[in-house]
Amino acid sequence: MVCHLLEVAVDTMPCDFIALDRLIARADECLSFDWKGVAPELETAIARVRLLFGHAVMRGVVESGTCPRLAAL
Repeated sequence: MVCHLLEVAVDTMPCDFIALDRLIARADECLSFDWKGVAPELETAIARVRLLFGHAVMRGVVESGTCPRLAAL
């Protein structure tokens, strides 16, 4: 489910990085294990999130400090 939500969020343009940050925070709160590395498709979605967020920070679209969980990826 988290993978699907991440995929939908990054496919929505413009990408809402605040919502993505909250989604990751909520998943961290709800899941008691390291969910980020449990499936290849989830790793692929996280890699895409990391790439889009990195590009947005470089372009000045978003400040990394406003999305601490995305910045930590």
